[in-house]
Amino acid sequence: MSHRIIHSPCSFGLHISDDEQGYDLDLFCIPKHYADDLDRVYIPHGLILDRTERLVYTHTYIAPQICKAALSTSTCCAAL
Repeated sequence: MSHRIIHSPCSFGLHISDDEQGYDLDLFCIPKHYADDLDRVYIPHGLILDRTERLVYTHTYIAPQICKAALSTSTCCAAL
């Protein structure tokens, strides 16, 4: 997916093109009170923190169920 968020010439806004697809909701930990009102995420607030939370959730809760084995250790490396 290519993301084409184009900064506008004005200093207080940006332009999002009509064909922008946005991000899938399942890539984020969306608060329950927003879940029914959202289809896509276009400008993700706290993208790095939210994606990190989702990756930890997937690694900690989903991976053991898929592999059918408990994870004894976890290693996390973040490169920013």
